[in-house]
Amino acid sequence: MDERTDIYRLVKSATVAICRKRTDGTFEPFGSGINVHPDGVVVTCKHVIEDAVVGDHPQKLPKSEKGLRHEQVLMHEICAVFTRIRDREIDMGVAGLLAIHGNHKYDVAAAKLLPEEKLPFLDLDDSNLVNEGDHALACGFPLGPYLQPKFPVGSLFLRGIISGIRPHSVSKERNCFLIDMTINPGNSGGPLCSENTGKIIGIVNARIEVEGIPAGIGCAIPSNIVKPLVDRIMSLDDNDLVNMMKGILPVNKSP
Repeated sequence: MDERTDIYRLVKSATVAICRKRTDGTFEPFGSGINVHPDGVVVTCKHVIEDAVVGDHPQKLPKSEKGLRHEQVLMHEICAVFTRIRDREIDMGVAGLLAIHGNHKYDVAAAKLLPEEKLPFLDLDDSNLVNEGDHALACGFPLGPYLQPKFPVGSLFLRGIISGIRPHSVSKERNCFLIDMTINPGNSGGPLCSENTGKIIGIVNARIEVEGIPAGIGCAIPSNIVKPLVDRIMSLDDNDLVNMMKGILPVNKSP
């Protein structure tokens, strides 16, 4: 097995589907996510979490505002479904836990899992080191009866290059990578990785359309924007997690 095969296998094992668990034990998928810690911290898009949470629940997530803030949202029957761990498919329940998401202009979110075993994960890389033309790999769970006829059947890969970085100015924070990949609904929240290292350089969150037709160009949020959310959720101790489930943790508790 060569190094690239190892990278693909690791990326696939750490990529999850964000789902609502139905009463019959099946899953309703809403998008993708990526585990970034062996103890279970899943990063995804804010709109994926919002779509999964809203459903039968009346309260939507807070609207985006400028400035980095963190809000808590109780998770009801929401699961992160891993394709495989070792030689068996498993699902990791997130029911009753808390999603920590950035209440700001970027479409990112993070949720803490409480797994019974260590989980496969990917490291977040420094997105400031990414250059236009770099080869990149994306993974996720695109939706649709042909791609996911009996969910979950497993994540799918996309491969391409970084075709653009926004903004153009080197003096401003990078907030978007343009990628020459055909992004489909359900890919949102999945990882964008360096094909050479397998480390996360971004989170896939959108596709560009021209008059309603996909242009074959996708968008990803650079990993450095995600890091404060991960640091925030990792700063919470066991008592905080218990309080999360009770819904009594102060929203803006300092790390």
